[in-house]
Amino acid sequence: MSKIENIEQEVRNLSPSDLAAFRRWFLEFDAQVWDRQIEKDVREGKLDKFADEALAGIELERVRSFETFCRSELLELQSKPAKNGSRTC
Repeated sequence: MSKIENIEQEVRNLSPSDLAAFRRWFLEFDAQVWDRQIEKDVREGKLDKFADEALAGIELERVRSFETFCRSELLELQSKPAKNGSRTC
């Protein structure tokens, strides 16, 4: 049995409360791994092209900034009742 298969079996055998605790831990762990990877990619300039494209699009008014988008979405949401769930920024 591989290491992954052993882990899978152990997770299957967790009690509901232990599974909930494991899930919380793993979500935090996974978020930290993701954050470290993004920070590394930023330091290495791997995201510069995407940032430059986004800023150019905003400058040329082809796209809206995230802040502007959220502000307009919030105003729209406040003016309409929510249908089948709600969206938020």
